[in-house]
Formats: sequence, structure tokens, C-alpha cells
Amino acid sequence: MQQFSAYSVFSAGVLIESVRMECYLASTVVAPDGKPGFAMMLPIDGRLRDKATRTLESLENDCKTLALKTSAEMVAKVRSAIEQDAHRDNVQWLLDQMKTVRDLMSAEMKRRVYAYIPAEKRFTKRFRVLEQISMRPVALWRSQGRPLQSSTLCEFLNAALPPWGKSSPYL
Repeated sequence: MQQFSAYSVFSAGVLIESVRMECYLASTVVAPDGKPGFAMMLPIDGRLRDKATRTLESLENDCKTLALKTSAEMVAKVRSAIEQDAHRDNVQWLLDQMKTVRDLMSAEMKRRVYAYIPAEKRFTKRFRVLEQISMRPVALWRSQGRPLQSSTLCEFLNAALPPWGKSSPYL
């Protein structure tokens, strides 16, 4: 079972949006009449390049933590393109790349099932034992020649584990 914090998911979203906002800030220009506008065809400046590189490195780590391999590879590819100081890259290109990464992460996450286990339950001895045997209950029961029924499995677990109670050091 893979464990990660929901903060990793939240952090990944924040990192993507921070790069997108930096793109808008880097492309802001003031028109002759004093009104602000966006010149998305401007090249990526040093400040935006540094910010995007650092942020994409963190995003790549978050993708690896969440086991989003394709997204992590895409983020690494974008980061290496930015680091190469390619003059063809402009702010619009980076903005488009971030949208692609966001869509790819969303598609990858939709194919997975996530379960929430409260922290107070996660560190109990009962949960750790359940976690250890949950991968092999069929083999365990077949090796003992017993029928695989949920009631007999529950009886086995209740006998094997210490009683639940407020005095338990694992609560």
C-alpha cells in the first residue's frame, strides 16, 4: 500500500498555478493609454526561468510521490527545456506546457483509487497487522485448510490481536 499525504496533491495544484501566475506577471505590459495588458509572445526572462525551474523541480518530486510517472516525466522534460535557455520559448509556450501538465496529472489521477485512513487509525497495532496480512489472506487460509469466509477471518484477527481499549499503547 502506498502512503502519501493529501498535502502532496494540494501542493502539486498550487505549484502549477504559481507558475501560471508568474507567466501572467512576466508578460504584463502597460499600454500607451495606461491600461495593463499581456504580451504573451515575450521571451522567458531570467526571473521567470529561475522561478519555473525551482517550482517544476518540486512539482516533479510531488508527481513521483503520488506515483504519477508520466506526469513526472513530462515535468522533467519541460524543466530541461527551460534550463537549456532556448530562445524560441516564450511565456505563452510555458503557459501552454503548464496546462498540458495539469491535464495530464488530472487524467492520471482519474485512473487511480484513493482511500483515506485517519491518522489516529493508521498507527495502531491493529492496522499494522491488518496491513501486513491483507496481501495474503487467501494463501494463509488455504494453507490451514480452512474455508475462506469473512466471519472466520474476523475471528482469526480478533484472536490474533490484542483487545481494543483505551488502555492500549497504540491508540
